[in-house]
Amino acid sequence: MSQGYSPQVEQAVIQAGLQRGFFDQVKLDQARAMQSQLGPSAPSLLVLLASALGPQERAALSQVFQQASRGGGAPSAQPPAQGSDPPPAQGGEEEVELGPGSRVGDFVLEVELGRGAMGRVFLAKSPRHQQPVALKLLLEGADERTASRFRREARAVARLRHENIVRVIEHNKTPEGLHYMALELVKGGSLQERIEERGPAAPREAATLARDLALALDYAHELDVLHRDIKPANILLDEAGRPRLTDFGLAKVLGDDLQSRVLTAAGDVLGSPSYMAPEQARGEPDRIGPASDVYGLGATLYQLLTGRVPFQAKALTQLLFQIVREPPRAPSTIRPEIPEALEEIVLRCLEKDPANRFQSGAELAEALDDFLAGRRRSSQGKGLSKGLLVGLGLGVLALLALIAALASS
Repeated sequence: MSQGYSPQVEQAVIQAGLQRGFFDQVKLDQARAMQSQLGPSAPSLLVLLASALGPQERAALSQVFQQASRGGGAPSAQPPAQGSDPPPAQGGEEEVELGPGSRVGDFVLEVELGRGAMGRVFLAKSPRHQQPVALKLLLEGADERTASRFRREARAVARLRHENIVRVIEHNKTPEGLHYMALELVKGGSLQERIEERGPAAPREAATLARDLALALDYAHELDVLHRDIKPANILLDEAGRPRLTDFGLAKVLGDDLQSRVLTAAGDVLGSPSYMAPEQARGEPDRIGPASDVYGLGATLYQLLTGRVPFQAKALTQLLFQIVREPPRAPSTIRPEIPEALEEIVLRCLEKDPANRFQSGAELAEALDDFLAGRRRSSQGKGLSKGLLVGLGLGVLALLALIAALASS
């Protein structure tokens, strides 16, 4: 029987982390001091500790948490050596060397298009499909938790049929145990690449793109699918410049609470830090909902308008603090030509409290439609004024300096 997240589980995982050398007592004391300074809105102690670890150590600590939360205590295995490859997946499945010319099912791999935390993507062809596809493959040696997320992404996105969501054509598993999914090929590059190459977009262009994505999100939410990792790198542009939402690797199916709790251990930080909502930064999976995706789209729109993300910091712990407690800088102070009405929409998306954001993609799309049509809304909702945002930002400078000193000590 799982005992879930509890002080006993947290203590067991922390002790295991100390024994394995993932962190020392000094780092633990610094994390506790930071948690105390942040107050009730602070992330869990495990989140603060994990944020300073490398990917391999963070994955190992997550496995320790999984075992401890199931009541099995913390395992005593030693941490992986620095720079070593992660251990192979259990179950005897043989690793497969992949490259151009390799076969996966009846797909022939041609060119590697990219790779991420969960897998690699190849341009591939199959005699059963007239057009080439983007074939996403789960990385060899992935653990069962990662494989489960991959399967859930495939099942969730396979149900979605929307003009602004990249379509899953099929998903399967080879006899050798390799999980894959075939997606329609989008040839225009990512929104992240567009921002890096061309800089900020014109306000109307940015609003139109965000409106289309908001409608796509609303469609996914209506089918009980949350994305949880909205960012420019996960938005592709087709050859006509239309946005297409992709990479549902952190997708959650609403109502699938039991499995989601197993895959998203309490205290995990899900998402890309610069775009995650405060409830994600605090590691609170029970509070993550449609408004969390609205936040991610708001952060994306902020970057599309200004060329920079809402919050920036050298250390992840400082970035998490800013996301949880500090107001974002008003976009018009970075780029004065941004219309006030559009700025209000962006800032409402970035509210700390999910209840103060747009509650659905449809509500956000309606506000963006009003802006594009020149209809001035009587109120953009419960967003904070620019003056209050600036005032609150000044109010936390002293605390930020303290945290920076703690982090560097």
